[in-house]
Amino acid sequence: MNKELRDELKREEAGDALQEARGFLTSSEVVKPALAVIGLFLVLAGLYWGQKYRAASAESAFSRATEVFHAEVGSSASGETFKTETEKYQKAKTMFDAVANSYGSMPAGRRARYYSALCLAEMGQITQAEELLKPIAAIKDSSTVEPAMARLRLADLALQSGRAKDAAASYQAL
Repeated sequence: MNKELRDELKREEAGDALQEARGFLTSSEVVKPALAVIGLFLVLAGLYWGQKYRAASAESAFSRATEVFHAEVGSSASGETFKTETEKYQKAKTMFDAVANSYGSMPAGRRARYYSALCLAEMGQITQAEELLKPIAAIKDSSTVEPAMARLRLADLALQSGRAKDAAASYQAL
């Protein structure tokens, strides 16, 4: 066989193989499942990136509220100057409540609930602070620190409000 004939046969075999592959890949038996898999991948990727964006937004909002919580009276925090402790803690509580309401299922939302109760305690509203801390303290999740911190703060508040027996019992339970 001459060389030209062999080259022609190879080209025809390659062309036939490509034609067969193209026919297989464009058949509805392959295209529909492939599109379904690609669509599922896009949905999952969108959910993943959406959660990451939401978590970043929650942490950012929590961080801004924490800056206000730790700001000194008379100094500027987040572009604001607070004249009194009460004004500062009221503003921080409002910000923490917004984070807790918007991102309640996320770690930043759970921390925001705890800090909201701390704001109430700092403003002298012990009863309301205890009411907010009790559900947090009742959580039985060992992977988060907020329930343990809430139990400790409840004991501190009991001692602060003159209920030494309640405080002692809470400290012993810790």
